[in-house]
Amino acid sequence: MADARLLPGIRHGAKNRVAMQKNDFVSGLFFLIFACMVCLLSYSARVGTLHEPGPGFLFFYTGIVLGFMSLAMVVLSLKGRASWKPLGVLFRGANLRKVIPVVLSVFLYVALLERLGFPLSTFLVLLFMLRTVEKKSWTLSLVTCLSVTVCSYLLFEFWLEAQLPRGLLDFIRR
Repeated sequence: MADARLLPGIRHGAKNRVAMQKNDFVSGLFFLIFACMVCLLSYSARVGTLHEPGPGFLFFYTGIVLGFMSLAMVVLSLKGRASWKPLGVLFRGANLRKVIPVVLSVFLYVALLERLGFPLSTFLVLLFMLRTVEKKSWTLSLVTCLSVTVCSYLLFEFWLEAQLPRGLLDFIRR
């Protein structure tokens, strides 16, 4: 009866479980069909290989993962196991004092990315998260931010050859 205490206005009887299983089946079937469509359309856009991915590469494999998850949802609903959990259970233990600054810093990161560039934005947002959210020391924060920023910049700019915004560091050319 732990569910009844979390959401007292919702009945947790057999009738409700059947309704949830039906909802799981219908939504699982919908996403399974959606995943098949994503896979078909991305396959027609050329998937490519791991070393030379095509335009449909990411969408194709994302569709496959979504398809397996949807299939599991359909199978579990047919076996009588509802995957639904009350929201109270999902958010139990979440520390909003940490979640809210992290979400806001992600929005700030997106807003500053073009102006300040990838290296500086990444460094500043990581520094903010490590110092204010996680309360790490200055030394650990600076070393972590610098190493993560340099490694991710090298990974994306040189190995993956992605064009990252340089922002204030536009004077650095290849």
